Amino acid sequence: MRLFVLFFAVLMSQYSLSEEFAEHPVDISPQALRASYATDQSGFRIALENNVFYKATANAVTEFFDPSRPTLVYFHGWRLNNRDRGETVNFNHVLLPENAVNMWRRAGWNVVYYNWIQYADDQNFLRAECRIWSATCSNRNITWLDAEGKLNYLDEPESLSARIADEWMAAFGTRLDMNQELRFLGHSLGTQLAIAVADELLKNYDVAIDRLALTDLTSSVIGKRFLNGEWVGRRAFEIAEDLIQAGTAIENYRCWQVSRTFPLDQNIPFDQLVLTIERKLDFTAGGLIDFSAQDAQHRACFLTYFWSIEQGPSDDNLETFTGASVGTDVVRANHGRLLKQISGESSQTENPNDDQYEIAN
Repeated sequence: MRLFVLFFAVLMSQYSLSEEFAEHPVDISPQALRASYATDQSGFRIALENNVFYKATANAVTEFFDPSRPTLVYFHGWRLNNRDRGETVNFNHVLLPENAVNMWRRAGWNVVYYNWIQYADDQNFLRAECRIWSATCSNRNITWLDAEGKLNYLDEPESLSARIADEWMAAFGTRLDMNQELRFLGHSLGTQLAIAVADELLKNYDVAIDRLALTDLTSSVIGKRFLNGEWVGRRAFEIAEDLIQAGTAIENYRCWQVSRTFPLDQNIPFDQLVLTIERKLDFTAGGLIDFSAQDAQHRACFLTYFWSIEQGPSDDNLETFTGASVGTDVVRANHGRLLKQISGESSQTENPNDDQYEIAN
């Protein structure tokens, strides 16, 4: 069945393309985005410099995706009300010294992200979460939201993660150079999606991604009906075990003070399995009851990861761990380690490349 889906997706892509498409990037103006959400706009986007994006159709992949480069794939998190505001992923955040994609492409990478705003923009966080893992939620096929906020049911039962894995293989599978790194980056609820898609690729296509970067993992501590009573954190742990056995390096960044202080979203077994980095983003100011500061910490977690590619290749000194630019072999060799950022001058700056850490175990 999987092979049929892959064949069908590739076949249909040949008939739905026009040679002129490559000349027309996605219109990311709020008006155009809101109008486009009348239909399901989820899918992979190839990110170029200065917030220029192309849908990952066959023509665009051929023209803008360079298989000789390593590839970063980003999965955004819960995006409440982004659909109404006509927003998309913005790599021009004020925290960054320049566009995040510019930095990664200058470092020699392809950058791709998956737009699932119409599945992630939901007042009900648990319903958005369910779509990642299950083909059915509340005994019906999963849904997406259109421009007017109406729930639309998929014709066939399929989890979002399984669908994304199929789409990845259809769009990029035949062009990947297995000698080049494939890295997934997930943020917040997008960490669950990154984990689940990596699992689907491994189970159904025997494709093991090289590296998985998680920024503020959500483990959702209560048992879930769509996982037969298992909690998401436990499922994430089991998948991580399989990925590590297949050779995937996993780095786990914890920035949000709330999840470190209260047992709301902790996943201690997962933290102890992978390389875990506790960051102290003191430049955001505020405390646990300062919600604006907590939101700033949460956002800074993935933004500073993007920034950290600028450091360039580093040695294996964990006390000066430089995030994205650290070699994948270094991450893999230090599974089970816990790094804690040292408060002080380095934690007061936005720049992640001056951070200092202590090895806590």
